[in-house]
Amino acid sequence: MKGLVANVDSGAAARSSADDRKVRAVPRQRGKSDDLIPKSGLLCGSLIREVKQCGKPRCRCLTGQPHGPYWYRRWREGGRLRRQYVPRDQVGRVRTAIARHRELYPPLSRLRGTLRELESLANNLEG
Repeated sequence: MKGLVANVDSGAAARSSADDRKVRAVPRQRGKSDDLIPKSGLLCGSLIREVKQCGKPRCRCLTGQPHGPYWYRRWREGGRLRRQYVPRDQVGRVRTAIARHRELYPPLSRLRGTLRELESLANNLEG
């Protein structure tokens, strides 16, 4: 069940049979929209716009009118690609937080390009 968390009845641990346990579905509490941006105001990653096809046989998305756009922030964490949904009203704030992060921590490709330019200038001065 997507978006649901299973909570085991509190008295279930005392019961001997696993079949007697009551499991009920509780909606997962989603974080507030303020939780998207930390207090530092910086977010790593990039903002991606996606459109979706649901796959229902009679849906408009099969005729070329996909659902969306939906916005996601993507970033790498611990070697894994992570994704977080960004509500439409928060896209501007998230975009600004990502830009601030890139100012303080530029991508390695940009740093490597700058290093190559500096090495080239140093070689020209020496030779």
